[in-house]
Parts: sequence; C-alpha cells; structure tokens
Amino acid sequence: MSMGGELNEKNWPLAEMFGVKMKEVDLSGFTMADRSSGIWSGTIKDTIKDSEWALIPTETTSQNLKVLAEWKRGEEVFPAVIENQYGSGKAFLLTSTYMLHPSNDGGVSGVEQIEKLYDRVISSLPGQTEPQYSLSPWPDGYTSAGVISFNSSDDKQKYELISAFLKQENIPATFVIDSSVTEDIVSLLTDIQGSELISGLGSRKDFTVSSLAENTRAFIDIEQQTGLKFRGVRFPFRSANFAGLTYASQNGYQYDASVGIDHLAGYAGCVFPYNIPLAKDSFYKSTDMLELCQAMGDDFDYFQIPDSSSDYSQEMQRENAALYSKYLKDFFQFVSRRNNGLMVYSGNPDFIAYSELTMLALKGLLDEMKGSNVWITTASQVVEYRNKLKDLFIHSAQGSGTVELKFTCRDGEGISGLTIEMQKKPAEVDSVQEYELKEYGGKSYLILHVKNGDEVKIRF
Repeated sequence: MSMGGELNEKNWPLAEMFGVKMKEVDLSGFTMADRSSGIWSGTIKDTIKDSEWALIPTETTSQNLKVLAEWKRGEEVFPAVIENQYGSGKAFLLTSTYMLHPSNDGGVSGVEQIEKLYDRVISSLPGQTEPQYSLSPWPDGYTSAGVISFNSSDDKQKYELISAFLKQENIPATFVIDSSVTEDIVSLLTDIQGSELISGLGSRKDFTVSSLAENTRAFIDIEQQTGLKFRGVRFPFRSANFAGLTYASQNGYQYDASVGIDHLAGYAGCVFPYNIPLAKDSFYKSTDMLELCQAMGDDFDYFQIPDSSSDYSQEMQRENAALYSKYLKDFFQFVSRRNNGLMVYSGNPDFIAYSELTMLALKGLLDEMKGSNVWITTASQVVEYRNKLKDLFIHSAQGSGTVELKFTCRDGEGISGLTIEMQKKPAEVDSVQEYELKEYGGKSYLILHVKNGDEVKIRF
C-alpha cells in the first residue's frame, strides 16, 4: 500500500485508466450486489460476517465510468466492478476474485454469468463488430466429451456382458488392468474394437503413503504379468501419490485417471484435463502427464452384491439402476455438459455388470450423451487431442466482415477435426484443406483439418 493508505493518480500509474482511487477496506458486514451489468441479478455475494480486508475503489475520478456491481453496507456504497471508457478502449476492474471463480468451486458466478462478462469485455474491443469466435476444446464440432471406463475384476462373465454391451452401443471403452485379471480376460478386452487397457498396478491396496520402491514394483509387476506397455494409470481407491506419479511421469505414462470430481455436492476435481504438478517439501515440478478426473459417485454406492442371486431380486436391481442412472445423468448435465467439459465414467464390472438390468444405468447415461453432441472416446484419444491443442498457436486478423486465421503446430503433426466455434454461420470459408460446417445449440462449428502454416479466411 502507498503512503497515506491510498492508491491514486500520483502513485499508481493505472489510476487514470480505471478512473478510481483505492484503499483497503474491511468488508465485514458488506454485501455485493448487481447494479447495472445485466450479468448478475440482485445479490451477488451475501453479507460477509467475518473480518475480510480487500483493496477496493473508494472514489471515482472519471466521468465515463459505469459501476456494474457494488459493495453495500447500510449507507456505505463502493464499486465492486467498474467499466471505464479510456482513450479508444475500455478498462474493466473487478475488485474481487469471487467474480471469476465459478460458483461450483467456491466463487459467486455461474458459468453463464462468467461467459456473459467475457462477452461484454470482448464486444467492447475497438472495432469489434463481427461475430465472436473461439477455439473449441473438443474435435469434430462436439461440445463436450465422455470416456467410459471400467475398473478390474476377475470375473470373465462380467466382461463378456460388457463386451456385448459395447458392441451393441458401438462405443469404445477404457479398461483398468491389475493383478486380479486373468490372461483370458486380457485377451478378451484386447479384442474389443477401439478399446484400450490402462494400468491399475499390480496390487489392490491403498498407495497413498507407499514408498517409491513399493510403487515402482506395483507398476513393473502388472507390466510384466501382461506384457503390455500402458499409456495411462488409475491407482486403486483413488490413491494417486507423489512417488507413484513421479515413477509414471518418468517412465512414459501420459495420464492418470484417479482423482474424483464432486461438483454436485462439493468442489473436488476438474472437468477439463490438466497437467499434473508434483510437489513435496521444497520440490515442485509440472509434469507432461494429464489428469482425467472421474465422476465421484460409484456403482458400489448404488448396487448390492448379495450372497446369492435370490437375495437380489429383479425389482431391486431395476430400482438401484434407476437411482444410479439419475445420478449419472445429473452429473453429466449439471457438471460436464454445462461446462462443455469431460465426463469420465468409472464402473466396477462386479456391480454395474451384475446383470443386464444393472447395466441399464450405463445405458441411460449413454443415451443422454449420444443425444447431446458428446465425443465418446477413450482416455488416450482425449489426451492425444488435448496435447495437440497445447502446442497449437492461432494468429487471428479481423477485417470488414472477414476473419483470417493462421495455424502454427508441430511440423508433421497436423490436427484433424480442429473446431472453431462461432456465434453466426459464415457465408463463405476459403481453405486449402477440406472443412465441414456443423450447427448445434444455435451456434456454428467450423471443422478443419490443419497442418503447420495453413491459413483460413472466413467471410460473414
């Protein structure tokens, strides 16, 4: 903080641009409310009960400033979000990270409100008169993604039921393999078209506090037992740990799929793959491995494993399948699809594949996903595509009624199905490569197959 406790045009170079003077204020007793933004409605943040100091505008100095949201405590009112006309552009100031922190992770804004705020900022850019466009996170015009995965079992009959189901639904799946899986089962799963096998380690134990030696042995045991080289891993009981992830990242593994998402009742996990950081004591490293978080709710929370088949009636199986199906559909709609993210379903063959009736829960989820423009694929395919996006650069130039895009990616590693999302359908696309236009949910999706140096011109 500056001398005198105030930031102003004398000691703060950005004061003129934002059009405010700022001080630290204890926000205890204050409420944040929308004023004129049209983004939030009414109260944004309930009254703060405890002492909470923040740097906020206490005085406005610009005649061209709009207050979009404000802090209020009785007669005291301070700006919380401002928009100021400065030169030929506009400056936006948010005095709290609550505004851009999603509500399902402890913030105050829903996804729709955050998108509206970004839309307002983008539309204020000088010369911004054309439809907005953005890079889609998924290929081929899909608006979200899904991976169907199964943990390990020693019951071949359960896998035969799953295999028949996948063939009927015409989808691939990701199977976790551990030491309980027999050679016959590995052979069966390998023959399922489009599916992949990932490591579940060589022991069914909690690895949370296991040493590097114990983790290393578990990785090597399952590789030697099956003769397979795995690209991904899922630790038993979601017990991913520093030693195990260190081994995996140093030995060619590309992703982990252990962490659970709990956005219906809590804040754990993420709907987009992220690079896994490793930290212990003073050591820190961001790895090239991606984390693909799975839905937290599991089938053993809903299904029973009886002592005999007569103890588990068909009526009970239907009821439990309906309850589990409701959870999966809610998770998909309110967590994954709503955020245009990834849903990783994780099933246990002994539970979900107990019978054709219990499989109805997964059938219901797939029907929902197939009707919602979802890319249903394997974990490795998700990782491969996201890694290509990581290395992609797009140079954009906008003219009168046109947008020109130039793509830079790794030589020899083009991107098939790269998708540009647009608010308005283009009138013409000029591209040396083949392209496809797709419409979904009132938006247009330009699907391209690009290589390094390709250029595309879009006319509206």
